[in-house]
Amino acid sequence: MSYVDADLDDQFDEDNIALKSLTSADVQPVRALHSALLPVRYPTSFFIHLLVHSSSICLVARASTSNAPIAFISAAIQHNASPSAGLAPNAAHDESTGVHVQILTLGVLPKYRNRGLAQRLVRTAVSRLIDSSVPAGITQVPAPPPARTGAPSTTRGKPDGALVSAHVSTSNARAIEFYKRIGLAPSLEIRDLYRGVSSGSRDAHLVVGYISLSDKIEP
Repeated sequence: MSYVDADLDDQFDEDNIALKSLTSADVQPVRALHSALLPVRYPTSFFIHLLVHSSSICLVARASTSNAPIAFISAAIQHNASPSAGLAPNAAHDESTGVHVQILTLGVLPKYRNRGLAQRLVRTAVSRLIDSSVPAGITQVPAPPPARTGAPSTTRGKPDGALVSAHVSTSNARAIEFYKRIGLAPSLEIRDLYRGVSSGSRDAHLVVGYISLSDKIEP
């Protein structure tokens, strides 16, 4: 299950906002930020899992003016999930890479939205999970441009992107639009996924698409 509260713009201020991996000292403030931004309540065990499993990641954003977290993303590599199940028609995927990343949670404080922070969190999380899934010594080899929009490049080494999926509440129009802009299209509708939410719809869209790290973020 995942939930998203994201911004839509692409003007990321790299000088004033830093992204770092979750640490044990971050668990309680990041959990509190999850509770403030998302209607789904995540237990402490969720964050401990992100800390101890190499196939998972949680990135925390902080502004230079404050030590408090302002945004987050958690994601994981799906080793057992079939990347071909339920894909949207434009979610082409090179099965040889075998990299499927699921976004679990994503949120940005209102004050810091419309700066491209959510897009940067997604791309950084995907990049780091690819790095963790590729054996040491494998490097990226340039490849010709893809034959069609949304299709991954074919490489002889480290993949330059990944199939990415997330669950989004059907009532969260802003998040759905955000995912469309970064290349993830609604595929399946799942009934009653968010049974315990305090607000919004219980139903969710599965959004799926290929994110290439070599592509520039489109305005």
